[in-house]
Amino acid sequence: MAESAKAGDEGPLSIVPAEGMEIVTVHYNEEPCTFVSSDAETNTFNYTFTMPASDVTLNIEVREMAPTEYSIYYDNSDTFNFVNVPQSAVSGTEITFYVNVTDLSLGITSIAYGSELGEFCKQEGDVKLQPDYKLYTFKFTMPAHDVSLDVTTATEYNDITLEGDDYAYINMLNALVKDDNGDPVLDEDGNKMYRGFYNQVVQFTYEVDLGYNYSVTIVGKRTGTHYEDQTIFEDNGWDFNSYWTLVMPAEPLTMTIKSSEKNDFVGKALVGNYKGFFINTTQLGKLERYDATTLEAEIKSNTAFSVKTTDANKFDFQGMISYDESTKQFAYNAASCEFYGLSGRYDDEMTVAWVSNLLEDMPDNVRFYIMSKNDLSSFISAGNAGGSKYLLEVKTSTGTAYYLFEREGYQLTKVDMEFTNGESLGDASATGFVMKEGEKLLQYTYDGSTTNLIEKGKEAGSYKPASGSGDELVLDGFGGGKIGTKEGTYTISDGIVTLTCDGQETKYNIDMNAKTYSPIADEGEWNGPTDFYVEGSQLAHDGGKDVKGCIKISIDKNAIGNPDKGKAYFVAQYWSSSYKFEDVLSALVTYVYDPSAKTLTLSQIGAGTADGGYGRIDIVLSVSDDKRTLTFTGIDRIYAQFNGSRYVTVTDLAVPAQE
Repeated sequence: MAESAKAGDEGPLSIVPAEGMEIVTVHYNEEPCTFVSSDAETNTFNYTFTMPASDVTLNIEVREMAPTEYSIYYDNSDTFNFVNVPQSAVSGTEITFYVNVTDLSLGITSIAYGSELGEFCKQEGDVKLQPDYKLYTFKFTMPAHDVSLDVTTATEYNDITLEGDDYAYINMLNALVKDDNGDPVLDEDGNKMYRGFYNQVVQFTYEVDLGYNYSVTIVGKRTGTHYEDQTIFEDNGWDFNSYWTLVMPAEPLTMTIKSSEKNDFVGKALVGNYKGFFINTTQLGKLERYDATTLEAEIKSNTAFSVKTTDANKFDFQGMISYDESTKQFAYNAASCEFYGLSGRYDDEMTVAWVSNLLEDMPDNVRFYIMSKNDLSSFISAGNAGGSKYLLEVKTSTGTAYYLFEREGYQLTKVDMEFTNGESLGDASATGFVMKEGEKLLQYTYDGSTTNLIEKGKEAGSYKPASGSGDELVLDGFGGGKIGTKEGTYTISDGIVTLTCDGQETKYNIDMNAKTYSPIADEGEWNGPTDFYVEGSQLAHDGGKDVKGCIKISIDKNAIGNPDKGKAYFVAQYWSSSYKFEDVLSALVTYVYDPSAKTLTLSQIGAGTADGGYGRIDIVLSVSDDKRTLTFTGIDRIYAQFNGSRYVTVTDLAVPAQE
């Protein structure tokens, strides 16, 4: 621009503002100049003015240029919506915004803001989970161009982190992360990784060492919510496929299990290491020997047990037990055992134990053992013919001990042995008596092949004379007896005892209920009538009222009237509501006729009792001189078995012979 000009001349003016500045006004002596043109490449702005007839002063007003704002575009959808996104921004501005994902199964994998490489928003912080949406925070730096926010979503898989300890861990049954080859993906510590999607039912089990309690927490990493109360146990019984389930929430989980050792048996005598022997109850009437223990077991103070055997059973199992100290009985906890369970009855000296087959839980599948914390070296068992009782001989550090095992009630009783031949159960032709507190319980025999335990006869006991005076008759139940001080042997048949002392036989009729006996002074042959009968209108009683009744006695005949020497068929009947005679009882029994005492005794008839029970009675009938009348003596009523309200009254009842 020229420094001077004539009045009236046009004065051109070219202005180049500094970078970032723009021209606001151009004046000469308070008058505005006229804009002519501009050149963007050189940032030159051309003005002009008319020179007045005086000097002029040019005044140029500039200011900083306003930055350019670029637009930000986005679209909401059915599954997400944008929050706090500005409509435009200047290049270089850091933009922070939010996205609410309303479909909880989805997660945002990326948000692009441009098409250039790297033009992706950066996620800030953790996802915030609300009841019905997830809140994401993103940011990006505004470029010098318009942008469009483009959201990409996919099914969200949330991590499941498992935490346990030395005695407990969580075993996931699904939700395993696999690579493209189908192999498990491992974390940096070499552990398998698990992930689940929203509403997926994840399955898992708690694996806890025997003898430990446990507690479980399941916590969401986004909200801190506890989910352990939402787990459901799927119990499939004996299928061994039972497990826990949880419906996966819309957040990562930390599943933690913590163990604590039980102390139920601390200080209990039951705790310890045991050794023992197998009682082979599958062998009937056989001898079994073991020269070394076949069982090793341990019961811990935390209720856990383990069993291992070397016998035919080859057991190797473990579990947990409960213990009732008042009865000293322990029993397996079914939930802690798989195929077998251990139960028993503890004793400081010798414990009886039994192993149950949990898959085939039947009595025949139970296997029995004796075991002790004391030293055991050898063992012999001898069973009876029926397999219900077993006599056991055990060598211990203190000597030889004997036990009687009874399958009924699984009872083990320490006993003594009184050998009559041999010194051990396994000696050839060994015989003896099983004793308890001086009383004979069983007789033992072994012929080198077969063992047996002979039960004591039901006649065993002491009998007073029915007459009220005389010596006591004692029968040991094994054929040994005495009368007074005379000892001998005896046989018994239908309540008639034949006692032989010093070669002399004496017969006695015994009443096993009353524990009395009557000597049979002269056992004669019956030569009188064979049929006797009596009937009465109120002879019987049934259910609170007297009814018609009758008595029938047939001598030397059976129930159908055929000859049967030495037997008597006895029938007591009542008139029933069916309007006919029915039996109170009937029995075919042995009889004894004593001509000198003029008595006929029907021995050991099975009859009822007044309290509705059952027992055996002897019916004594006095015989008339002509043998045509039999009269009941010493008995008032004959009851039906197990029914005390039904009976026939026979007090001094005479029963005449029938032609």
